[in-house]
Amino acid sequence: MTEIRKSREDTKRETRQALLDAGLKEMVEHGMDVPSLDSICARAGYTRGAFYVHFKDREDLQAAILEWVLGRFMQVIVTTNERGDDLEQSVRAFVRALQDGTLPAESIQLLHSRQLMDPGARSEVVHKRLIELDREAVSRLAKAALRGQEAGTVRPDVDGDQLAALLFFTAMGSTLAKQMGFPLDLQALQNTVLCLIAPTGPTES
Repeated sequence: MTEIRKSREDTKRETRQALLDAGLKEMVEHGMDVPSLDSICARAGYTRGAFYVHFKDREDLQAAILEWVLGRFMQVIVTTNERGDDLEQSVRAFVRALQDGTLPAESIQLLHSRQLMDPGARSEVVHKRLIELDREAVSRLAKAALRGQEAGTVRPDVDGDQLAALLFFTAMGSTLAKQMGFPLDLQALQNTVLCLIAPTGPTES
């Protein structure tokens, strides 16, 4: 039987991902500032030397973990295609993920951790990257809203940027409520949001 060797790039990707996984687990269990590089490397099964091949320092690792975590979250709540109904599909996909429990649990815990939410408890590097990622998510939703308005599937009398911000932070708040065990009626929440964004939604008198 022929042994299939991994390429150098595959090995590097696996090492980096193992460090991200270990860093995420350590931060969820102990907080963002507690885990040492030694504990993260030991959990991943690699040395500090391997760590420094991929990350400058712990702040760089934290920013990379945040980008990875929020990126996975964004993939669920933001669909990106050229169809005018993708904003509606984003809402439906997000609610479905909450109902099915397919949003990564550790990712949600990190996104809503006190240290991440408290500007005074996180580094400037992490703070800056968090704001950038939030803006990117809102921007992608705003583009979906604009496409929907052009296609006639999103009401034209609302500001797309403000609608995008409302949807994004509603999604963030909903994941927190679900994590806390708050009794959300997700189907009713979805129907309400879709009613508000639809062209036949309520208008000012």
